[in-house]
Amino acid sequence: MSVTTRGLKETRKAIDSIPAKFGNKFMRSLLRKTGKVVVIPKIANAVHTSKARNNIKVQAVRGEKRAVMVGITSDAYKERWLQLGTEERTTKKGVNTGSIRENNTLAPIFDEMIKPVLNYIMNEGETEIKKMFKNTNKGLDRKISKLG
Repeated sequence: MSVTTRGLKETRKAIDSIPAKFGNKFMRSLLRKTGKVVVIPKIANAVHTSKARNNIKVQAVRGEKRAVMVGITSDAYKERWLQLGTEERTTKKGVNTGSIRENNTLAPIFDEMIKPVLNYIMNEGETEIKKMFKNTNKGLDRKISKLG
């Protein structure tokens, strides 16, 4: 099987032309690779701690077959507090423990990343999908050879 694409619409059409199980897997894999190559390096420069840099991950979105999300995991909760802020909290005895003011430096970076992500998918999407097809075909060939 061979796929030739010229842009984002063609890439999407090529993925939609194969069985849904493989199409969803390819799309999620392409988005995960895009997140690792394009988005994570930009976010790593904006976070405040090395623990946060090490805990920037690309993860699947629950319930969505063709979506991924990029963000700081809960292991770097202090960085999340700095980015998103906290509400004013009190102890059980009513003592005020204060709040953290929001310092969201990541939101503008995510907004800036839309164009680079689309450019990466349009420029590198075809080669990535060809690699995935090649690896999938190898796996299918191995399964078929074991059966017969």
